[in-house]
Amino acid sequence: MAIPTLAIIGIILSFIIILFNPRNVYLSIFYFLLTLNGLFLYLIFIFDRATLSAIFLVHAFPLFLLLGPTLWFYVRGEITGHLRLKPKDSWHLIPFILNTIQIIPYSLKPWSYKLAVANSFKTFNLISIQRLDIPFISFYGYFSIKGLLFFSYLIFCIYFLFTNVLKPHMIKVPWKGRWLKWFLSINFVVNLISISVSIISYYYSKTSYIETITIIISSIFGTFLFLSTFLFPKILYGNLIKNEPQSNQLNVPTEIEITDFNKILQKYIDERKYLQTNFSKAMILSEVGVSDRLFTYYFNEHLQSNFIQWRNKYRLDYSMELISDGYLKNHTVESLAKTVGFQSRNTFANSFKAQFGASPSEKINR
Repeated sequence: MAIPTLAIIGIILSFIIILFNPRNVYLSIFYFLLTLNGLFLYLIFIFDRATLSAIFLVHAFPLFLLLGPTLWFYVRGEITGHLRLKPKDSWHLIPFILNTIQIIPYSLKPWSYKLAVANSFKTFNLISIQRLDIPFISFYGYFSIKGLLFFSYLIFCIYFLFTNVLKPHMIKVPWKGRWLKWFLSINFVVNLISISVSIISYYYSKTSYIETITIIISSIFGTFLFLSTFLFPKILYGNLIKNEPQSNQLNVPTEIEITDFNKILQKYIDERKYLQTNFSKAMILSEVGVSDRLFTYYFNEHLQSNFIQWRNKYRLDYSMELISDGYLKNHTVESLAKTVGFQSRNTFANSFKAQFGASPSEKINR
C-alpha cells in the first residue's frame, strides 16, 4: 500500500501548489502526471488484479508523453517570466496526438484481449508484449520512446537553465535559480536510476522483480521531490512571501516587489516589446502574473506617470531613432506610426509633437 499512499500524497500536493500560487500551473500538471505515471506502473507490474491494469494500461499512454513538454513550459516560464503558450508551442504536442490516434484500434479490442495484455506485463513476458497487435509502434517501443523523450526534454531544460542563469533580466531572483537547479537535479537523478534499473531488468531478469524495485525507488524520490517544494516557500506561495516586512499600508508594495517588477519591465524594453500594438497592461499582467495593485502603484506612485505615457515615451524615442536613420525618406509617417506600435497616424503625430515640440515631418527638415 506504500506506493498508492505516496501517489495520493503526490496528487494532493499537485493541487496544493497551484492553489497557493496560480503561476505554478505547469509545475502542478507536471507533478500530477508524474504521480499518475508512478501509479500507472504500480497497477501494471505490482497490483495483483489485472482488471485495473487492463483499463489503464494503454488508455493512459498519451498522457505521459506530456511530461516532457510540461517540464519545458514550466522551466522556460520560470526563467523568462513568460507563461503564455504560443502557437509554435503546439509542436510539442505532436507525440501526444499521434499516440492518441494510435491507441484507437486498441480501445476497440475485446475485453479478453486487454486482460491478456495486462497479464503479459504482470509476468514481464517480453516476448508476448512484443508480439501484441498494436499499429505503428510496439508497447516496448512506446516505453523506450517515452523515457528517451522525457530525458531529452530534461537535458534541454538543464542546458537552458545554465545558459541563462548568468544573463541579466532572465532569472530575476537568486532563490529561483537555486530552486530550478535543485528541481532539475532531482529529476535527473530519478531518471538515471529508473533508466539504469530498467536496462538491468530487461537484460538480466525474466520477472517483474527488478522493475518493482525501480517503481519503489522512483516513487520515493518522486515524493521527496514533491515535498522539497515546501523547502522553497516562495515557489509555493509566490508573492505572499517576501524577505522584507510588509508596509503598514496594505496597498503599498515592498521594495523587493518593485525591484522585481522593474526587472521584468526592463526585459520588455530590451526586447522592444513596447512596439507591439497589443502591448498593454492586460498583456503584462497575464504573462508575468503580477498583481494589479503592484502594476498601478509602480506607474502612478513610483514613476509618477501612467502606463500609456511610459509606453509611448519608448515608442516615440524609437521613432526618433528611425527618423534620424532616414526612415521617412522612403516611408510615410503612417508607416512609421504602425512600425512603432501606434494604430493611428494622428495619435502618433500628436504624441510626437507633444514630446519633441515638432511634427515628424518638421524633424526631417531641421
